[in-house]
Amino acid sequence: MKLIPNIFTTTELTEEERVQGLVFTSIQLAVLQNRRAEIAMSKLAISFDGTSLVKFAQAEAYERGQLDVLTWLVESSDAALKVINS
Repeated sequence: MKLIPNIFTTTELTEEERVQGLVFTSIQLAVLQNRRAEIAMSKLAISFDGTSLVKFAQAEAYERGQLDVLTWLVESSDAALKVINS
């Protein structure tokens, strides 16, 4: 691992380090999945009352963004495990 100084502080990783870093434990995956379910239920509860399209769109986009990140984490962990186990 090598720190790459920039405004976002990134780290240079080998492919093996990157793959290992993507793997979550089964408990961590359960927590991520539970959060995905909570967000999905919250997203379904968003209703458009006809008065504020912008507010509705912002709430919808916020929930979608959270779901996308959590989905990426879970799917990346699954893919990394397949690489490790192959």
